[in-house]
Amino acid sequence: MNKYEGLYIFAGLAKDENLETLIGKAQGEITRLHGTILSTEVLGKRAFARPMHKQENGTYVRIRFELEPGQVKVLTALPPGARGVPRANSGR
Repeated sequence: MNKYEGLYIFAGLAKDENLETLIGKAQGEITRLHGTILSTEVLGKRAFARPMHKQENGTYVRIRFELEPGQVKVLTALPPGARGVPRANSGR
């Protein structure tokens, strides 16, 4: 398994309790593909340079994980919002 880092942006969240649920869903997608979560870091809320889907800001979350290389395409191919998780940007 290779190590990866995914950056998730949760746009326009009002409450932190919703954030924990969405982070859990993102982690669930990784574990569903037989990956291992190494760490999760909430980077904070930041303003967008331009509005995204009529939202002015979003909460950035970095998830480091291990996953088989063939499964990364499956993870990034999910359409945004599938199973309640935004699209992930993953890098090695």
